Amino acid sequence: MKYYAINSFIKASELRVVDETGKQVGLLSREEALEKARNLEVDLVEIAPM
Repeated sequence: MKYYAINSFIKASELRVVDETGKQVGLLSREEALEKARNLEVDLVEIAPM
């Protein structure tokens, strides 16, 4: 089973964020991405760690 890091378990300092429709939001700091996810009441999921 593949493991995906979520929310505070994501360690990257910058994240390329895609919204729930698949539209690219852009490159955000980890803190900005976490705040956006909290505001939308969704989880931030790391799909392709570098």
